[in-house]
Amino acid sequence: MADPLADHVHDLLAPLGRVERRRLFGGAAFRLDGEMIAIVSRHGGLYLKSASGEGLGAQLKSRRTDKKTGAVRDIGLPYHRLPDGMLDDAPALQAAVRARLGALKG
Repeated sequence: MADPLADHVHDLLAPLGRVERRRLFGGAAFRLDGEMIAIVSRHGGLYLKSASGEGLGAQLKSRRTDKKTGAVRDIGLPYHRLPDGMLDDAPALQAAVRARLGALKG
């Protein structure tokens, strides 16, 4: 999987624990110590898993088509885009991931 952004995200997450990376709908999904924590979209954005999205940007959407009616709708997923610049700030990204992991594990 040659994707410079996904490679960079993997390198940023590595100091936090065991990182697993899988292909996901043209992008990449990341698990940290077994917990799904981030998605790199096929459009190049990085999204962190978050119950509230507090301190993060736009929510990731998935487009669904109803098989019976053909109606199309967007469904919000529990992932929110990182603020601009956080990919260039490893300590800030790692702190955000730690905070999200703590909230998810409650």
